[in-house]
Amino acid sequence: MGSKSAIGIGNGICFKQVRDKGGGSYIDPLVRDSIVGLWKSDQNTNESPTRNIIKNTIKGKGGDLELLNFGYKLNSGYGGYIEDFSLFTLSNRFEYSEISNTKVTITAVLDNSTGIYHSVTEEDSALYWNTFKIKVSGSTDDVYIRYTTAKKSIRLYNGINTVVVPNELSWHSFTASKANTSCNITLEFVPLYEGALVTDSKDDLITSTKTVKEMLGGSNEVTVVSMVHQIGLSSLTTINNIRSESVAHVVGRNICSSAGKTGVYGYSRQINTNNPPTLINNILGDKKDYTAEGNSALDPTDKFFVQGYKYSGSISEVSPIAYYWTFIANKVLTTDQINQVISYFNLDKHVKPDVYYDVKKQGLSNDTPEADWYLKDFSGNGHDMTLYNFAKKLGSGIGKYEVDFNTWIPQSYVADSAYTSNKLHITNIKGGNAILYTKKGANAMKVKITGIQSFNLVYRYIAENDVWEALKVDRDGIYELPASTTTTKTYYTGFTVPYYTGDCDITIEQIPDYEGALVSDGIDDYGKVTGVPIYKDYTVVADRTVIGTLEQLDGGVSAKCTNYLNGSFVMDYKDSAFSFGDQKFLIHTLSRIISYQSKYISNGKEIVAGNSSDVSDLYVGKLGIDDRYSAIALYSYLLFPYSLSKFLLERQLKRYKLGTLYPDMIEWRPIAKSNIPYKQIDYFIKRSGAYVRLNPGDYFQSTEDIIVRVTPIRDWQLDVVSSIKVNGKNEVISVNSSYAQTAPIHIDKSPQKIDITIDEYIRYEDIVQPYPAIINLKQDGKTITWGDKLKVGSDIVFAGSANLLPELYTVSETRYNGVTLYPNTIIKVEKSMVFDNARIYLKANEPSCILSPNRLRIPNSSYKILGYIPDLTGKGNHGRLNNFAYTEESGANEDGSIRFDGTDDHIIIPTIKHGGKALLMKVNWRYKNNIAMVYDQRINWSGFGISISRDQLPLVAYKPYNKVTYIDGIRNESVLVQDLEGITHNITGIYDNLNLSDERDVCISRTSDASNSGFADMSMYEFMLLPDVPDEEEIKELNDIVGIEGGYVERPEYYWDAYGKTNSDADRATIIDQVSKEPVNALIANNFAFNEESGYVDNGLVSDGIEDNLKNTNMPVLTDYTWITKRKFPDISKMQTFVHKGTGSNSSAFLFEFNENSQKTRSFGHDTTVVFPDLISYQTKNSYNGEAIAADNTIDGNQLRIFMGSDQYPRYAKAVFYKAILYSKTIDQLSINMLKNLFERDELIDVTNPIFKKEEL
Repeated sequence: MGSKSAIGIGNGICFKQVRDKGGGSYIDPLVRDSIVGLWKSDQNTNESPTRNIIKNTIKGKGGDLELLNFGYKLNSGYGGYIEDFSLFTLSNRFEYSEISNTKVTITAVLDNSTGIYHSVTEEDSALYWNTFKIKVSGSTDDVYIRYTTAKKSIRLYNGINTVVVPNELSWHSFTASKANTSCNITLEFVPLYEGALVTDSKDDLITSTKTVKEMLGGSNEVTVVSMVHQIGLSSLTTINNIRSESVAHVVGRNICSSAGKTGVYGYSRQINTNNPPTLINNILGDKKDYTAEGNSALDPTDKFFVQGYKYSGSISEVSPIAYYWTFIANKVLTTDQINQVISYFNLDKHVKPDVYYDVKKQGLSNDTPEADWYLKDFSGNGHDMTLYNFAKKLGSGIGKYEVDFNTWIPQSYVADSAYTSNKLHITNIKGGNAILYTKKGANAMKVKITGIQSFNLVYRYIAENDVWEALKVDRDGIYELPASTTTTKTYYTGFTVPYYTGDCDITIEQIPDYEGALVSDGIDDYGKVTGVPIYKDYTVVADRTVIGTLEQLDGGVSAKCTNYLNGSFVMDYKDSAFSFGDQKFLIHTLSRIISYQSKYISNGKEIVAGNSSDVSDLYVGKLGIDDRYSAIALYSYLLFPYSLSKFLLERQLKRYKLGTLYPDMIEWRPIAKSNIPYKQIDYFIKRSGAYVRLNPGDYFQSTEDIIVRVTPIRDWQLDVVSSIKVNGKNEVISVNSSYAQTAPIHIDKSPQKIDITIDEYIRYEDIVQPYPAIINLKQDGKTITWGDKLKVGSDIVFAGSANLLPELYTVSETRYNGVTLYPNTIIKVEKSMVFDNARIYLKANEPSCILSPNRLRIPNSSYKILGYIPDLTGKGNHGRLNNFAYTEESGANEDGSIRFDGTDDHIIIPTIKHGGKALLMKVNWRYKNNIAMVYDQRINWSGFGISISRDQLPLVAYKPYNKVTYIDGIRNESVLVQDLEGITHNITGIYDNLNLSDERDVCISRTSDASNSGFADMSMYEFMLLPDVPDEEEIKELNDIVGIEGGYVERPEYYWDAYGKTNSDADRATIIDQVSKEPVNALIANNFAFNEESGYVDNGLVSDGIEDNLKNTNMPVLTDYTWITKRKFPDISKMQTFVHKGTGSNSSAFLFEFNENSQKTRSFGHDTTVVFPDLISYQTKNSYNGEAIAADNTIDGNQLRIFMGSDQYPRYAKAVFYKAILYSKTIDQLSINMLKNLFERDELIDVTNPIFKKEEL
């Protein structure tokens, strides 16, 4: 994140505050860094050697601006001039030390005093008959310069002279007052637009040297803001163009609809979309003059054009403008951020008033001579205001006084004194009578009294009860003198010094109300100036107080009109404001405020602008030519030719030290620092019982309290806001799951220093484990595990690591940051902790991914944080969890599985793009959806997958989308999909010869296509995805490693198998019961020759069909049964019986597979015609290989015979016996089918295989 502190603008990334070179303005560093270009015209003059380039003041970023086709004089160059010396002949009648188009310095006048001249003809008269300003220095009363024509001679004085050029077709010249003299006089034409670059509307063009794409540096956002005075219009006046010289489109531009006005305006845009730009028109100027458009995405060839543009070699849409500056940012800036840029770079330096009055600065007083009795225009534009009818006393003049001492009576025999209307100065006391008095009443007044020594000054006054009172003053100070009434007695009101005679220096000076203000009486006092420019836009500002009620505003505070129906404005008129003749009713504040009005705003409230034309007369205290006046106190006054935002206006007030729009308020300009970055900082203030957002740049009352809210970047439990200091004071904070905030804070200054401390933690889940091992960490003796967190910077102990897959991997050398760790190594907790190890896979076919919820036993709270099941291979192919609720039914289950809800839960392995050729999964699924995939990596429904969809249920598991399936390590040819519902079992799926070149989604519990379906209701305990096909041995090993849950196949009661028997075995006549191993349960081989025709061959026992048989005479009598066997009949047509369980033809449980002219089987005496299957065949009391058979009620016997029937009807069978299992009950179909799978294998069946149910004790 970089640095760690910032202006608190709510952006979240924080850096050190930035202060401009003047030390007064702050800027959010993110805003500052977003500025890719700032171009200011005032860096050049028409004589600058690099005048054709406006350099980018932001070094190393957006390139420069290039000027094309400029003439660099008059109306095509810097400043803009009506006239310049290029139009004149600079003759050798003068000697010069400096010559340029706009400035000359004359060092000598030779024998002819007319040294600079031009003959004005009809053809070129338009160039000259103008009013221009020229600055003169070095002129003396002896040697000076005149502007001369045939009929006029205008002397030019030192300073700025406004020359109204006479309308004469004659010689126009600059002529010296005398010839043959030396001098040092400089003449300099004053530009029309100081600090601006002026275009001629013909072919002048200002364009960027870099493309906008190069400027923005990869950003898809842009903000463009310029300050432009629109001198005239073209057929389509476009400003701030972003467009190409070769591609016909518009990315962004402003359209200006009115000339003669200045604006700061632009737009912001997301340039990788077709969304239109957002107009910026609320900084300076008439907001209705500008629009913004352009919805094309940025092209690599797009450039920036200040006005107009160039396309296919042609220049279009150019117009005459005075161009001050532009900045471009690579982000969308808010108004406050734009204000920060303007303030930081002082871009409003050329925002100046046309009229500026400051009564106090001017030093006006009621004693000011009549010659100086006017309001001086400090703007330099010469709009001094004449003041009419002011009495310069009491309530008409500077300040409002209660008493006019000029109406009182002095007594020179009592004292030597001098007085004015508001001051009495006493220098010698001759007696104790009244020094200055009146027999009339007097208002109460506040006075400042100085010069009191060892005597008292007494103010005598007549109280309301006609009592003559005395107020004694025995020391210097400010005193409130009571009002005095009129009396018929000999009493007087006045000042005396009793009991003292002699010299003194006593001054009694009235302190006025509205001190330092020009006070009008509301009767006939007013001010007026003529010749003020005609406005199309404006801002007028007056620091004023209304004296009395709204009725005293009959003339408004200020008006630029003849009456309220015309002119540009009437400000603060009674209950209204007028703008270009349109009226808006408002309630004006009577007390002292800095009141302001612009074209559409009056003191923050919207007003309506009409269509009236302006006039050149400006009034204060009078409504134009109407005899309607106001009683006001005016302290200062500003008038601008454009609408100013409140922000810019406040800067103007501070520039001229005229006060603030926010008295007794504090600017909210927080400077937030944090030890680490945070996501966001917000500020709130309580108003009207509710907390409202406080934005940087806002103002608030000093009595209001602020709340600071900090939102950390990470989870609140990991980035813990532990401290918020405001202006050095620790504040009480409260923390919730989203943010930390302070209690309400009292703040009394700006800017505000906010220091934030955030303690960083990492979760155990954040630690990158060295899979297939997992580390053992301890802190303070406690083992750190899932759900724990560690403070960054604290110490932990590495206690070792545990290999979760010791059967598959060897692991060694656990490393942290590349350093091998040993037990009891102390580690410093860091924000990122990555452990790895040296590991070796012990087999040949290493899985691409191993997901083992059962081994990891991660709780749901941790899975929610991780968002995946870790890949135990260490390759990082984690299984991403999607849509899980992280509950027992949708997430980690206490049985060690991940439970899928069958609604939308699924896992994707995003880092494996090509799938595999084999997998091993331990699952337990439940049928829920018509389409459901345990696993899917198919493309276009073809390829490898494990389906439990409805149409697959009656089919052999899990054949449709894989070529070979193993259930619990046993190759499956018999078990159906539906048999396995609700059974925890291992699936090994194999799809050899699979083309994995195309990318695909690898999904668990979801189809791999884009349909986002096929969710399975299941529990998954283990998952392995293999890149190649494993062999039988590897399948068995992997199943043993993941573990076989089993317990779903009925444990055999009797199991006989000829596997491994040979004719040379000592016990060749005995086939033991593999379950009990008891001799009593063995099958005895009778009459066998023990050769290839009658004996053991290829793990089977071959009978000769004559008298060979297997027999056990100690079998239990059955009432139910299941018999399953693997056998083969060389001659299926022979009259024979394969198995007989019983003692006689009518005393048997079953006569299994006999031939009496047809293939039959018998169950408890009932014969059924059947078809013998190859190799593996089974029968229960009521089923033969899945086909229903009937059973009668015969009684079983205690013998089991194979290869023959009863003694009465032996019908010896010629057959091969491999193995058989007998139950004394009918077992379930899953057990039968799994036994069939086992019988397919040419091996002894392990009766301890976990698939079998445990033996009940």
